[in-house]
Amino acid sequence: MYIVVYSVKQDRPDGSFFEDSNWSTFETLEDAQKEYEALLDLDEIYTASICGVIKSTDYSPAENNKIGDLDRLNQDL
Repeated sequence: MYIVVYSVKQDRPDGSFFEDSNWSTFETLEDAQKEYEALLDLDEIYTASICGVIKSTDYSPAENNKIGDLDRLNQDL
């Protein structure tokens, strides 16, 4: 399981801005990467990340993802 997390930057009339955070889940890293790359093409995206589940009550850990093995996971991205 992988989670794509992103924030949308919205400007206010006074020149300030706020972020609205969102997330989507994906079974494969490839599907998560497609969503991530599509988000990068949008001007309103402030930040985006792909996260592998390490531990969760709701989701299974990302395949081959082990605590202490985050460097290998980052290399895959």
